[in-house]
Amino acid sequence: MKFKVLLELSIRTKGIVENKKSYYLPTKYDEITISDREIIIEGERSNKVSFEDFKFNQNNGIHKQFLKSLLYLYFTRGNCFKIKKITFEQGTKNIESSTIFKDDLNQLFIKPLNHKINSSVCERVFNYYSSNSQNKFFNALSLFVIGLNNQDDFDPFWKAFNSIYNAISSKNQEKDKIKDARMFIENNWDRMILCESRCNTITKDYIRNFSVREFIFSEFKKNANGSKEYSNMVCSFTDKRIIELFDDIKSYKNDLLLAHGYLNDVNNHISNLIVHNILKNSDIIRFLILKYAYYLRCKYFHAEKACANFVVKNTNDEKNLVNITSLLKTLLYDLLNCADLYVI
Repeated sequence: MKFKVLLELSIRTKGIVENKKSYYLPTKYDEITISDREIIIEGERSNKVSFEDFKFNQNNGIHKQFLKSLLYLYFTRGNCFKIKKITFEQGTKNIESSTIFKDDLNQLFIKPLNHKINSSVCERVFNYYSSNSQNKFFNALSLFVIGLNNQDDFDPFWKAFNSIYNAISSKNQEKDKIKDARMFIENNWDRMILCESRCNTITKDYIRNFSVREFIFSEFKKNANGSKEYSNMVCSFTDKRIIELFDDIKSYKNDLLLAHGYLNDVNNHISNLIVHNILKNSDIIRFLILKYAYYLRCKYFHAEKACANFVVKNTNDEKNLVNITSLLKTLLYDLLNCADLYVI
């Protein structure tokens, strides 16, 4: 049975019209016409689709087609818009028509984007979901939009990042996936254009403003294994700002490092690197996102830290979250623009 979906949009600008094929099976697709004012989806299914299933079932194939279309339009054009209504038609001679009006819709595409996603990359959202990586790309885009609409809340942006590194890595353990994300970011740093620009502005003092002491004492236990892990972490960085940070805070762990035989390794690494003024911006992302932000994610997820803005606004913890979320968003823009490297 033939169908047609019309999404009427409220937007001031008028841009180009794009025609896309959005696959719901390896060789079967729906035709999608995308403009700034409307999106039209046309196709055919073997059986009649109930309006309730189309409207309320997010796993319904036609429902997902209009979600993908909205994401593509939003991220590639960068224009904010509202959805006036969504009309669903079925049949050829006796056409049945039903409409979802704006009062039943969450208007999520009203927040401005700082950067666009390249259309040749973003169109992978229309691929048939033959692999988890494609579905995770869709999820990452959706969660990014949720984050923008939740006052830049850390949680949905981290979930978007989580979805991406799950697409990058095939490992089972979370820390192994983070390691794979590190390798991906470092191996493709030439594609991390926004991160490179942003990290050029970050200073050691800016990093010190985060609760680094709390992170160090929480993540590295007071035993031989914790001392070894801390030594390995310090000796894995070469960026001047990170090295100077470790030099400033070395008293946090000196006694334990000495007791377990790692103090010389740490001190030698710091003294050798601190004079070379090496700037490695991927180290900034690795320390602040893959180390510190991951630590925050675990603490808040497991309710080991109190709500950052409970009763009082602008607490130190809330400022930490705002700043780390801003950097995380920058990384996400770059990673979304690299989807051609991890979406099969």
